[in-house]
Amino acid sequence: MLQIETPEAVANADAIAAVDGADVLFVGPTDLSYNMGCRDQLESPEFTAVLRRVAEAAARHGKAAGILVHNAALVPKMRSLGYTFVALGSDGGAARTGLLGFAAALHGKT
Repeated sequence: MLQIETPEAVANADAIAAVDGADVLFVGPTDLSYNMGCRDQLESPEFTAVLRRVAEAAARHGKAAGILVHNAALVPKMRSLGYTFVALGSDGGAARTGLLGFAAALHGKT
């Protein structure tokens, strides 16, 4: 797996995808959006174009395009852009959600 987290990596996506032994071009969307100057604007046209460019480079070289999203609503969009390796959430986020639910229950807010 090769991570794509900078504009330079996006510009070199074809060369990165051509690396023997790599099977996934994996976008770190938070890092990439930060490095592009559009932090967490994962649905902006600029960021969408970059995601499409990476997915197309991966496909041209027979590799998977991967990404991690924290919002379930983004999963269909990522699939439509060509991402076949889609991770949702994180262990920290899952723990936080669970703990907030516990706290709400203990405070009678459920």
